[in-house]
Amino acid sequence: MKKIIAIILGVVTLTSCMSDFEPKKIDLKNLDPYVTMVAPTEEGKLTVIRIGTSIIGRTDVAMEFLVPKGVQPTYEFIPQTKKYQNGGWFSYQQMACFEDTKNGDNDYNDFVAFITTIVTNDYSDWQNPTTNTTVYVQPIALGSSLDLQFGIRYPNGQIWMATDNIRRDFFKGKVGFINTDVDTYNKPNPNAYYTKDKNHIMRAPVITLPINTYSQNPRINPFIISGTDTIYLAIYSHNLETTNYNNTIGGLGYPYGITFDGSFSYPYEKTNIIGAYEDFLPWVNGTKDKIRKNKNNPNKVHGRIEDFILYNPQNLSWN
Repeated sequence: MKKIIAIILGVVTLTSCMSDFEPKKIDLKNLDPYVTMVAPTEEGKLTVIRIGTSIIGRTDVAMEFLVPKGVQPTYEFIPQTKKYQNGGWFSYQQMACFEDTKNGDNDYNDFVAFITTIVTNDYSDWQNPTTNTTVYVQPIALGSSLDLQFGIRYPNGQIWMATDNIRRDFFKGKVGFINTDVDTYNKPNPNAYYTKDKNHIMRAPVITLPINTYSQNPRINPFIISGTDTIYLAIYSHNLETTNYNNTIGGLGYPYGITFDGSFSYPYEKTNIIGAYEDFLPWVNGTKDKIRKNKNNPNKVHGRIEDFILYNPQNLSWN
């Protein structure tokens, strides 16, 4: 009888411990691909901000802007022009990769979009400066058979619903999985679907916000809606203070959506990202600041992603 009681007590204790178990809460700052910097200025000069050879901003005020982690921008000071007087602009680009459910296969290709954000700061009225944010969304891949919606949440809580049907509006009703198959690694794929045009790329309405309230670099929060679930990218942003952590990170610690600066070679269909990127879990848990392709399985990710991206969507004719 004593043995039976001991066993019962052990089971009760184990059950209690299991019910008290909670996975480690993820630090979203580590998953955010960007850090904030402030552009230096010189009297009577315009600051040109570059990453490598690419210009990502110009300003004549001490303006906050975003740069990828681990990257050091360079600055050039040129004579001022009225075009940029009392303000400036900067841009950043990210690849957003979503799972379509909260119990997915973690291939992060259920919806993939390349997002270009351009932020313009206007200090012509120094007492009431404003920031204007313009967002361009280019669909890249669709590995979901569900009816998904896509939108963007802004710092003031305003939401732009780009579409209530991603396949219909972003991919023009094309059936099947799009740009997630394995034939795209080393050669052009005859089944590839290209979206580098105004027929597929969407431009959000310009959002104007007061800088004194929402800062010089208001962050956007892209999301999808799948059934009754709203799924946000796992990024650090003040917007997430007003959204549910459970809409960002799953019970096992997997983010539902991830994003990277510039392009990202997402996994092929039904390929768990752990098999494609050896540092994925350490990155999620905060012990690594980036993820690398798995050296033993380099062909598990989309290898020709640059063929699909339009890096200057703002140059399309939007009038």
